[in-house]
Amino acid sequence: EVDAQIKAENAEIEQEVAEQDEATDELDGLSVDELRELAEQRGIAVHHRAGADKIRAALRGDGDE
Repeated sequence: EVDAQIKAENAEIEQEVAEQDEATDELDGLSVDELRELAEQRGIAVHHRAGADKIRAALRGDGDE
């Protein structure tokens, strides 16, 4: 019973990681303008001179951007 629960939890974690990887790939393929638009849609404020890397970090929730 415990093994089944652990396997189920591991499957959930693997799914979450796969979804994050997919989202990462999508962000990497966007231009700066597209990233700014996405940030605006999500209500994330980014500095007007922020580069693509900083905007991606903000969208991913990394740091305090």
